[in-house]
Amino acid sequence: MLLFILLGTALSVTGAVCDEIVVEAGSLAVLPCTVGSPPQAAISVQWVKTNGRSQNTVWRIQQSGLEFRGIEAVRRSWCPHNDFRKGSFNLHIESVRPEDGGEYICIAMRGKEVQRHVLRVIQVSFTPAVPLEGSSAKVTCNVTPWPEEAIVSWKLNGRPLSPQQTQSTMNKMEQKITSMSPREMGNWTCAVRLEKKDGEATQYLSMQGISRPLEEITQVYGAVGSPIVLPCVYTEELTPQNTGWQWKPNGARSFQPVPPTLRPSAPSPRPQWDRSLRVESVAAGDGGTYRCFGEVGGRRLQRQLLLVTAQGEAVWENRLT
Repeated sequence: MLLFILLGTALSVTGAVCDEIVVEAGSLAVLPCTVGSPPQAAISVQWVKTNGRSQNTVWRIQQSGLEFRGIEAVRRSWCPHNDFRKGSFNLHIESVRPEDGGEYICIAMRGKEVQRHVLRVIQVSFTPAVPLEGSSAKVTCNVTPWPEEAIVSWKLNGRPLSPQQTQSTMNKMEQKITSMSPREMGNWTCAVRLEKKDGEATQYLSMQGISRPLEEITQVYGAVGSPIVLPCVYTEELTPQNTGWQWKPNGARSFQPVPPTLRPSAPSPRPQWDRSLRVESVAAGDGGTYRCFGEVGGRRLQRQLLLVTAQGEAVWENRLT
């Protein structure tokens, strides 16, 4: 009988002040519910979540102390018992999901205390989840439920996103990357400003392609007479096709095939995504620009490594500086 009384009270509530709670997906949401003064005796409290015209019980406790949990999110929802004697019946929702967003109503003391909150969940998502180097990608800022008026801004690795990096939609809800590169890798942060509340969410964007080296041009040092490995490593599990190495000696204008003297005589077993070049003994004339290349998904990927040769002591000094 108590359940029907409380639900009837909730359905009749229209004028209670509504507060907004903005959290990032995956975090802990705390929806406050505090009675006017600490209760002297046990009281009944109920949390409900509205869904259109219907309402579902999230959590409730009766005067007898009997606790009840309702909808699916209850496995992640609770009210700390230690706070009850303080008159606090805050609802905690762990590992918040977008579907948890919506309006919540706290009803205490048989309807004498009613508090309403709108929980908005922010989440950054990528399409595809891990884009291929050189392909297009989309970064989306989802807010559930979406507010009527919101100002959205973006940051990449803590810095404001420049217009040259992406193409954005009218409300900046989506950012389109025309050609994925290492410059777009990192933490994407969507900041949402509402009338009274602000919130943000961050997600890391990785990339499939050549993972080492990441930069298009990388300078390496080789000690004369010592072995050196010029790295060219693709993302694990990729199977690059038509791979190879080219070399442009210092002073030359064009690339040419890597001479046999620079190729390893007996390559050790290695995974298919590792196309690194090992030079057994660096000679003074081996300096120049090396280019590794391959195809993945019909796209040509490449990196250039500038090999600087020097005596052992000079190489050591360069590494220290």
